[in-house]
Amino acid sequence: MNKILISIALLAVISAVAASCCCFHKCCKSKKALAEYKSIGDIQKANQGPCQKKLECEDKPIKIKGYVDYGNVYFKSPSSYDKFFLKDKENNTMIEVKTIATDNTPIFDKLKQGNGEKILYITGIAVGFDAATNNNCKRVLSITIDKADDIFFEK
Repeated sequence: MNKILISIALLAVISAVAASCCCFHKCCKSKKALAEYKSIGDIQKANQGPCQKKLECEDKPIKIKGYVDYGNVYFKSPSSYDKFFLKDKENNTMIEVKTIATDNTPIFDKLKQGNGEKILYITGIAVGFDAATNNNCKRVLSITIDKADDIFFEK
């Protein structure tokens, strides 16, 4: 009888420890996952090059974070494709985010949840293009996303 009681008590302790570890691990995993998202400034510093030379991260998945520039959101605009700009307040830089879903409405509905003060996390594809700059040319990046699940705001 004592062995059964000890086994039950031991099982209860192991279950409690396992549950607390799982909760703790989930929190840590969440923070670790957020750490994978890079700032716009960091992405741009690490990915520079001359025109017509493909950047290393082009056409690859990229995780980036920043603040939505609500003055530069273009949805169903007659003069532009659907896009918005993400800004890096620390480095005073911006990046264009093109939305390429069949229906971009869910993406732009989700953007309305922000207020310019919450960080937006984006998982997208890095796209390079040549940009003219003061008698010069350099390769720069934009990001494409194709579904609302590609973005979320910090809580």
